[in-house]
Amino acid sequence: MFGAGALWLSLHLDGSYAMGFLPGLLMTGLGVGLSTTSFTSAAVSQLPADRVSTGRSWAPWPL
Repeated sequence: MFGAGALWLSLHLDGSYAMGFLPGLLMTGLGVGLSTTSFTSAAVSQLPADRVSTGRSWAPWPL
């Protein structure tokens, strides 16, 4: 999803904001939002229960 948004942004530079820039921003934002929680969960999934909050403290958003 992030790649599709980046591609959209690189190909639609001459359009208006609503048709050229906004869809690319929405796609990249959605791609980052969907992948970040999965990557964070995978990173702390092997930690013992008493270490999970310490292990995920680098992420500023809740799981």
